[in-house]
Amino acid sequence: MLSSRGIAPAEGITTLDAAFEEATGSIRLLSSSPRGSTPSQLVRPQGAIRKLPSYHFSREFEVTADELLAALRPGTGQPETLESLINDRLEGPWGILTEWALTLEHLLLGAIDGVVYDADNATILYDFFGWTGTTRPAPVTIPFSTSTSDTAVIVQRALGLKRQVVRALNGLPTSKAMITVLCGDNFFDDFWTCREVVHARKFDALGSQDIAKAISESTPYSAFSYAGILWVNYRGTDDNATVAVPTDEARLFVEGVPGLFQTYYAPADSMEAVQAPGEQLYVLRRPERQTSKQVVLEVQSNPLIACIRPQSLRRLVRG
Repeated sequence: MLSSRGIAPAEGITTLDAAFEEATGSIRLLSSSPRGSTPSQLVRPQGAIRKLPSYHFSREFEVTADELLAALRPGTGQPETLESLINDRLEGPWGILTEWALTLEHLLLGAIDGVVYDADNATILYDFFGWTGTTRPAPVTIPFSTSTSDTAVIVQRALGLKRQVVRALNGLPTSKAMITVLCGDNFFDDFWTCREVVHARKFDALGSQDIAKAISESTPYSAFSYAGILWVNYRGTDDNATVAVPTDEARLFVEGVPGLFQTYYAPADSMEAVQAPGEQLYVLRRPERQTSKQVVLEVQSNPLIACIRPQSLRRLVRG
């Protein structure tokens, strides 16, 4: 879902890491002074260079001569071709490209939470809070259980969140910014059925339900707009653990802010890719891996995920 939203535009780089220059400064009021006195001095912004590495992901598969001789094309009884077997392992329902799409979703889900983990969900690849020398903001409780039809406590909490997030963007352009929250199942259900939102639905104060279709047409999971924020019932993997938002929590981030999230792709580890901008995916047929009995292909990607304003991210919990 996140990759299809385009939250982290991608481009290729010719190196294995990327450097980010940050200038920090402040705008100060000018104090009046007597005519003819020495002017106050402009304070120059202080700069810092921070680097992030790319990470290498690869998967290999083989097609053997014996396998090709024994394989029949489903539903036809005709022999399989080498091309069709390769395409199935690349693009089939359980193919490598499907696995890569899930892996990229996992990386982006970490990016909008400020910490990106490897496939084991334990090894940290990126900690954007540590990288920027900041700490994660405290989780924000959304008081569903105490909301009423006439107090608008959730709207009030949302307004506070929006102010915090805009300030945390610290100069990034916000003219097209939209705050989105990916919700775990229990969080979303409590939100949708709390008294304040039920009351708002009666008076048609919610945004169009058609927005859910734009987010994920192939799933029954829904979304709605409330208090100027898009709330999405996030659907991850079916085990609700490998790629998921915890069921009692939600993840808030901002879309439509240029430069906030970015994906860079480093070149493959092959001579052909040297000095050329990296591509999102490589399908490599390395000569040293081929034999007279088998064809071996490798799918490889070398992404670098960046979030330069992690203080704009929030964890929400149901209350």
